[in-house]
Amino acid sequence: MKKNAVVILSRMNEVPPSGPHAARSGDNEIVAWYGQPGASPQATLEAVHEAELEGPIVAAVTLVDVGSFLPLLDSEETLGDRGFGDEQESDKNLSEALVDQVESADIIVLFNTETVSSADRASVEAFVRLLNPRAVLRESKDGQVSFEGMADASPFDEEETFQGSGWMSALRGEGVPKAAVGTDVSAFVFKARKPLHPARFWTFLNDDDHGLLRTKGFLWLATRPDFVAEWSQAGNGCQLEAQGTWWIHTPASEWPEEKDDRDEILRDWHETLGDKRQELVLFGRGVDEVRVRAALEACLLTPAEFALSEADWALFEDPFPPWLAHGDAHGHDHEHHHEQEKGHVHGPDCNHDHDHDHVHSHGHDPVHAKKHVHGPHCGHDHEHGHDHDHGHDHHDCATHERIALTDAERLEAASLPLPELDARISQCLSEGRPGAAVEWQESRVARTPESDTEAKAFARYALAAVLGSVGEVHRSLPLFREAIRALEALPPSPDSPLAEVVHGYGLALRSVGESARALEVFTRGADLATKRGEPEALARFEFEKGRLLSDADETQEALKALSAAKAALPSSSPDAALRSALEALFLEVSANVKALSLREKLKRGF
Repeated sequence: MKKNAVVILSRMNEVPPSGPHAARSGDNEIVAWYGQPGASPQATLEAVHEAELEGPIVAAVTLVDVGSFLPLLDSEETLGDRGFGDEQESDKNLSEALVDQVESADIIVLFNTETVSSADRASVEAFVRLLNPRAVLRESKDGQVSFEGMADASPFDEEETFQGSGWMSALRGEGVPKAAVGTDVSAFVFKARKPLHPARFWTFLNDDDHGLLRTKGFLWLATRPDFVAEWSQAGNGCQLEAQGTWWIHTPASEWPEEKDDRDEILRDWHETLGDKRQELVLFGRGVDEVRVRAALEACLLTPAEFALSEADWALFEDPFPPWLAHGDAHGHDHEHHHEQEKGHVHGPDCNHDHDHDHVHSHGHDPVHAKKHVHGPHCGHDHEHGHDHDHGHDHHDCATHERIALTDAERLEAASLPLPELDARISQCLSEGRPGAAVEWQESRVARTPESDTEAKAFARYALAAVLGSVGEVHRSLPLFREAIRALEALPPSPDSPLAEVVHGYGLALRSVGESARALEVFTRGADLATKRGEPEALARFEFEKGRLLSDADETQEALKALSAAKAALPSSSPDAALRSALEALFLEVSANVKALSLREKLKRGF
């Protein structure tokens, strides 16, 4: 007789209590482990592992109250509103928790079916099958689970269970799940090779009349062209999350080594756009697919907008909150890698600190926006370029938060003589109000003639710097790139800000966790400074290389870079902050190198 096979159960109610319960499956003794109400299946699984119960895990089971399923999807309640979840999970929307439990199950038990109409019952069953086409559906009138046959089930496969959702299957190219004939639920895929205009997409998300109940997929926002965004909606819970950089913006050294993985990335590669695209799976009830497709198409850039440069796209209105540093993980294959998420960047109708779907770990810090909070919010402890303190600039969110101009000020910005506009910008910056300078500087960029290459490049660089100081580094990257390209095309000049712009670009990449890209930029900057005979710029680039290499525990290479920085820095340099930071880091890395050398000698017996 098999003993202590373990079944994991997820549900949205209080009964029975959480934890292990003795049960039987035929003649076999089993343990049915009920998760905390509203807890993710992954959290419940972790609790089971920590309990070190005897016997194998054989199934993940989710209980679905058919009578409350549709109302929960339409609810704005959070787990905390019902006393569920811990402090981190309390803000998670009930609809998100419910969908997560349905999508991550081997067996789904439907109960209270007699409390709804036949049409609603058919809709619930069909929608559950769309969310999780691989799960076995069972029925219970009173919510009591029959464990018959579960002890003899195939061994639990965590990867198969947590990657069996309908949206994952669709994004893997396995086909869109089909709803039962005669029901009012449906699913479809939306794909496009143009970026979304953020303001138009924000309006789409705030339109409650689409009938969409579950949406999942990957987005390309025009104002944030470097970053993969993930859109995840479950009922009234919605998030727009930064999930790292597109592969086209990822250094070759960071690409997967396996040929099959590289081939998968290149399977849908575009000659100029690379892997950038929209790829969404949308589920709903009573959805007019034609109308929703048309609405999404209208959010894409028009041909005229698409013809502009990415630096021009950065000037588009973008009401979404900033995306802060997300770490250096890339792993985005636009499909189904289940890893632990560490943070989200949220859009409208959003609650935060979610642990849903567990895809695409990038280790980014969370930036939270509550329901219908329109406009970006200021994060904290941002590091941005050109303050020459080579550390973190802690700023006052009250003065650095983006401040929108009034209509009268916008008219003024469009008509002021450029010297007066520059004076207005300088005043804001000198008073420590970069948030008030952003739109003035955007106007400056728009009004600077393309024919004046250097002035246009400098205006874009200035905008990139001020965007970084209000936490919108994600929008600054294409501006830095365009400024660098323009300045490189001009004849070398001692007055050119090229080295400063390259340095700022590297710092911006570092601040969003793109260390590999930043290292490439600083290496390129060092070569540039050497060719142009700019020793102080060379010292800065070598210092930044040393700092990145030290952070990556590449101590020998870090020491080489820091030694080069010390040799290059002129004794007459007025940058005391750089000299001090360089000396401190050089001593620290030198000590680490000596310690490593001593440990190696001890290992050899010397």
